Amino acid sequence: MEPLTVLIISSILAPTITMLIKSMLDSKAAKETQAADLTKIKKSLEELSQDIKGLGTSAANDRELIEKYNADTKEALINIIRDRVSQAHAHYKALGHIDTYSLQTMELIYKSYAKTDSNHFVGRLIEELRHLPLSGDNYDNR
Repeated sequence: MEPLTVLIISSILAPTITMLIKSMLDSKAAKETQAADLTKIKKSLEELSQDIKGLGTSAANDRELIEKYNADTKEALINIIRDRVSQAHAHYKALGHIDTYSLQTMELIYKSYAKTDSNHFVGRLIEELRHLPLSGDNYDNR
């Protein structure tokens, strides 16, 4: 080949070859960047998954604590109602009568108590209060 032809061909091909090589290198760098980005995303997803699992465990623990608190509160309220009805029973039995307002209040307390399936002796005490004579005091008009 003649030097001029070689010069013309090389001047045409050199930029093209350079561009192809640069494109291949850029493509390789882009793939490496994408691979690094995918690795970061995968790591973030794994961390997120662990966090979500931790939330599930935490929620289960919270639910257990709430259920225990509710059971303890229910038991305390049942005992308070038993005590209140027992006191009212002793008081009104000693008086020999009960006023309408107090009887209605005891009925409402007992209604709440009966929903707990803890009727025990409280039902018997309320029944005895129901059979007491009603006094002339009527607090319904307050």
